Amino acid sequence: MQPGSSIFSVNSSGRVFYLEQGSSVWKEFQYLGIEFKKIAAVKNVVWAIGGDHQIYVYVYGVEVPIRVKETFFENERWNPVEGFCANLLPTDRPHFSSMDGYQEKSRESIHLPTMAWVWDDEWHIETLFNGMQLPIGGWTYAVDFPAEYYDKKGFTSCVRRRKWIRCRKYVAIDSWSAVPGLNKDVCEEPFIDISVGGYDISGGNESELMVWAVTVAGRIMVRQGVTDSNPEGWGWIHIPTPTGKEVSQLSVAASGLVWAVTWHGSVLVRQGISALDPTGNSWCEVEAPRPEIPLAMVSVGFSIVWGVGRDGSVWFRQGFKSVDSSASDVLIKGTKWIKMIGTVSMISVGLEDQVFSISPSSQNQDIRWIQMRTGVSPSDLSGKTWKTITAQAPFQSFRPSRGRSVSESSQKLRRFSGSSETPSEALSTLSVEPTASVSKSEDEPDVSMFNNFGNNIIKFSGEIALATAVGAVTQATVGRIPIVGTVVASAATRAVAQEVARYSASPAKTESESDPDPESESKPDSEPMQVESTMDESMFVSAFDKFDDSVPEVPAESMSARVTFDDDENEDGAGEPQWMWLTGGSCTVRNDKSSPDWFLETKRPERQKTIELEPWRQDIIASLISNNAETKKYSNFEDAIERSSWVKKGLIKFNLGGQGQRFEQAYLELEQCGSTENSVDFGTLSIFSTKSNFKEHISLSEITCISFCSEKSTPQLAVFTPKRSKLLLPIHIRFNSEKEMEEWHADLVSGINGVRGTVGRPSSSSIFSLTNRGEVLVFDPSANLDTGLDENSEVGSSYSQEIEVFEKPLPLLEGLTNGFEPGSSLYVELRLLESCDTFSLNLMLGKLGIPGVDISLHFNPRLNLDQIVLNSYQNGVWENEEKLPVIVIMDDGSAIRAFQRSNIIQLVIKALADKYEIFVNGMKFGGFKYRLRPEHVTHFKIGGDVEVNKVVYTSKSRILPPTDMYWRSLGGGHLLQVECGPGGVVWGLSYDGTAWVYTGGWGGAHFKGSASSNQGIYPMQDRKYFYIYENQRWNPLTGFSAHGLPTDRYMWSDKSGKYSATKESIKLPSSAWQWTGDWIVDYHTPGGVDRDGWQFATDFPASYHDKKTFTDYVRRRRWARRSQLETSGPWKPVGSTKLIDISIQPWVDAKSKVSVWAVATNGEALLRQGVSKDIPEGTAWTHVMSDSLFQGVSIGVDGSVWMVSSEGLIFLRQGISDMSPTGRCWSQVSNPDKTTVFRSVSCGRVGLCGLDSTGRLWLRQGIQPQFPEGTSWALVSEGVKSVSVGDQSDIWAVLESQHGVGGVVARRRGITPARPTGDEWETCIGGGWKHISIRGWTK
Repeated sequence: MQPGSSIFSVNSSGRVFYLEQGSSVWKEFQYLGIEFKKIAAVKNVVWAIGGDHQIYVYVYGVEVPIRVKETFFENERWNPVEGFCANLLPTDRPHFSSMDGYQEKSRESIHLPTMAWVWDDEWHIETLFNGMQLPIGGWTYAVDFPAEYYDKKGFTSCVRRRKWIRCRKYVAIDSWSAVPGLNKDVCEEPFIDISVGGYDISGGNESELMVWAVTVAGRIMVRQGVTDSNPEGWGWIHIPTPTGKEVSQLSVAASGLVWAVTWHGSVLVRQGISALDPTGNSWCEVEAPRPEIPLAMVSVGFSIVWGVGRDGSVWFRQGFKSVDSSASDVLIKGTKWIKMIGTVSMISVGLEDQVFSISPSSQNQDIRWIQMRTGVSPSDLSGKTWKTITAQAPFQSFRPSRGRSVSESSQKLRRFSGSSETPSEALSTLSVEPTASVSKSEDEPDVSMFNNFGNNIIKFSGEIALATAVGAVTQATVGRIPIVGTVVASAATRAVAQEVARYSASPAKTESESDPDPESESKPDSEPMQVESTMDESMFVSAFDKFDDSVPEVPAESMSARVTFDDDENEDGAGEPQWMWLTGGSCTVRNDKSSPDWFLETKRPERQKTIELEPWRQDIIASLISNNAETKKYSNFEDAIERSSWVKKGLIKFNLGGQGQRFEQAYLELEQCGSTENSVDFGTLSIFSTKSNFKEHISLSEITCISFCSEKSTPQLAVFTPKRSKLLLPIHIRFNSEKEMEEWHADLVSGINGVRGTVGRPSSSSIFSLTNRGEVLVFDPSANLDTGLDENSEVGSSYSQEIEVFEKPLPLLEGLTNGFEPGSSLYVELRLLESCDTFSLNLMLGKLGIPGVDISLHFNPRLNLDQIVLNSYQNGVWENEEKLPVIVIMDDGSAIRAFQRSNIIQLVIKALADKYEIFVNGMKFGGFKYRLRPEHVTHFKIGGDVEVNKVVYTSKSRILPPTDMYWRSLGGGHLLQVECGPGGVVWGLSYDGTAWVYTGGWGGAHFKGSASSNQGIYPMQDRKYFYIYENQRWNPLTGFSAHGLPTDRYMWSDKSGKYSATKESIKLPSSAWQWTGDWIVDYHTPGGVDRDGWQFATDFPASYHDKKTFTDYVRRRRWARRSQLETSGPWKPVGSTKLIDISIQPWVDAKSKVSVWAVATNGEALLRQGVSKDIPEGTAWTHVMSDSLFQGVSIGVDGSVWMVSSEGLIFLRQGISDMSPTGRCWSQVSNPDKTTVFRSVSCGRVGLCGLDSTGRLWLRQGIQPQFPEGTSWALVSEGVKSVSVGDQSDIWAVLESQHGVGGVVARRRGITPARPTGDEWETCIGGGWKHISIRGWTK
């Protein structure tokens, strides 16, 4: 059962059922001996009121155990006699205390909250302090209490303390757990209604729930401390209501807003609910729809409120919106009630404002159906009509020992409403169902046995009989008396006394003794009791439940019967259990089309004969088979299909980039050619300026990427080509509307994919990347190779690339993409000028353009000296020269002069296993043994009086310059992080921490038709916060104000302060996004804030802190606003566990198993079980124990697991093997220095890369099997946003800025065994990127 995909319901037997999306059958919760009356579900929890008046909570869908760490501190003080000891000063804190020392706390005082918890380990001392390992004993030292503590004892250290920890685990997963009530005896003031919400309070804690409940006395109680880590909460608080406004039912919205129905039938609305005060501060009243129609219940959503009258009428509240009640009292109250068609017994509003109800059948009022409101949308909040959910409910499986449950039979007591039968007369319908040994038929009640049974009740269970009467009479009394509280209590007591007296004095009438006229009126002393169907019948239900367990042992011979209610209306299923309560608060069904299995047709055609055997159909099939046999003769002929072309035009604005460039109006034209419109063979994108003669034609095969780059809600696309990627100057195309931009984007991506042959699932070795807009872009290294569109040619097992040299000045300096490992070669065609005396070709190491780098091969013909010099240059020193003559020996033995002025020379240099081999004009010229290995070569240089005509570079591996890589848009979706693996396993994380797995499809969102796959497209949601900063400066006259210095940052700005950002200027990225709240002060800003949300500093920018000091002259506070995205894409959600980081193994496992590690939002390390190529989502999470909390994880090529703690320290998990996949222990790796705080890691063949909080990239050196932790850190680069390494010996990263462009994808150039950190970044594409993963790109 996945959270967010089910509705829950209770039938008259007290059993709980759930219906999942995609299922056509109601499934029953495992029965544990408890019947339930009401339930309320949100997220992955269900709260319920049982028949015993106890409140229960059911937690499901939890993949990682809920663990809570209990702590206390042991404090000691030093004295000259005993040293450090427990003899503290009178003013000191207790020997065992809380962290602040105000509360005495020892291990004996810490107990498990309820039976749902167990201890997960024993008490032990924490050995980490600020991420550092403490000495034996775990003590930290300070001058006094309280003060700053240190890990080492100093001369002035007079006190010390150590921390004891122990974890407890919640074990009541997928089970009901009792929640402590108001009193030890729940019958003193039982609960009659419950509602859960408040997890979406603007600016609040999303893991916290607000549980509101109503007692039989009309009091409202709120459960405190209910969070994901504490499902039961820790206490009740009373929320007073106005005098005389006792409550019978309430509803809590996700935003925390509360509507409560009073016994008068009006509504109380809670005001002042906010993140700081989630229970509100006052009430306002909303009148009933009509004076004669009081309300029985309400249900609150985000934009809607539905109500049910006591007569079953349905009402819709207009003008309502669940917002911050402090912002608008009008919106939270609505404007007026509108009556809707139909009658219902109860109603529930779910997520997305979807509405569910329980409605009586039009043919039989005793039969109830669950219905869903169709057509509910933001433009039509009230929807269209009711549609019955016809999913099958397995009501036939009851407890055989109990017959029909008492809670089910309470339906009969509801018939007091509108009848002339008194409670005592209704109770007289109690009968005894005989066993097989009794000769009397089951349908005929045995009156004498019933009388004996009643006497037994009074004799053995007086309290239970009294409780039963209290329930029945109170139920009826509440329906007539408009006030509750002490008045009802006293009236109910008198009524109960009279009721019990009558009941015990005279036996109940049998059916034969009853009035023969069922239409006759009751006697005057038996006044009819009007009890509405929506009233709670909790009392008598629990009484009979207790009776079953409390009756003494009664022999079967003397009492071989069981309690039941006479069923005299058993036609048409009226006697079967019926739906009594439901909740849709945890179901994200948007409409009836999203769950078609819920609405299966129940009527079947009378004729069930299939048409497969009809003669006419058999004749058609035979004819088709005959025609297919004829067409096989021409299968080898080419299809006679005429190629066609189609053109798409539009008016746009474009910008070629660069300084001073502005957007210019132009016509955009896309011409595509192919056999069909869905098959593109080639195409051209043309831009024709309307104000100048400028025009540009771009072949679709030249385009390397089409990405969104909208700015301030201006629809805009970026078009990349290899030349423009080198310059970081893509063409920006601006459209008139977002819809037009999406249509062009889909057509362009579809056309390019058709030309490049990238239609279908990307290969398992693809590289995944993300833009700032959350768009997923994929490079498939095998796509161009398969289609033959790559400019690099393949010769045998080698790949070649012609390096562009036309009109390039000398000296010519060009990089070698794959280095120059053995098997590589370089072909150079050049012409010697008349003035040429010498020239050189150098194979060089290191960074391009840096003088003094090492040279592996120096090839230097000196024509004026008639010799050729071969040499190497290392560590700033030329080594010994090797000289060769300028002549070449031909095959026939003759010799010719190889190098002559004005001649064209063809020079080839090959890298063999142990030497360079040189060929001139096709003839072997000589060799040069390695002094510097060719694997270290990064570029070549040609200089001298020559003219270079052609250069061809050949390598054993495929040559692909980063700027030539085609980045394909995978379709819809919105992710914060993506991680790929070599087996085709790809995971992603959205902004709200939801984990997604790639389904293998493509398209979704605005991709339609052939541009989207038919399968693997799922709806996606994401939530994102937008932040702006309010800045102020202090001055002597006004104090802190918005009047800053001329050199100050904007008073409303982004985090950097360089750009203005006001509440009005922040726009949503697209129409798929919607605001889900207003701007609020963020009290969770890193670094801490004061009570008003401010942070203080000496000046802008500086280090901010939460308390103002004497030298603080500036302050800032962060404002946040939440938005939500609704889209679709080839991604499927994985479980309900929220994650902050994920890592997939970067190697191919012969066992087809894939190792996946992750970090949960609570900082726990997790291992995913059962992940494989066939099951990429895996099966379950396994928690890996640790005393530290983590924020990052990466798996190395050797299976090692590295993690970054929340303090910025790196840990290595040791002992990982097939027998122990979670490992044995953690080993800490020292940081480069005390100021370095890591935030992420990536481990691959090149080593362990760590990225710190300032954007510096580090490489761990000295990692060996004998010493897996490594020895030291080496700085690679600064200004890095994200990094990824895998099975290739490469480092890929997204740079903060390059040449003034932010978010640039780059590859590290010059990585060799001698220089593992490389030399410089080689631009790939940019800007606007934020994340990249190359871990699927295997070597």
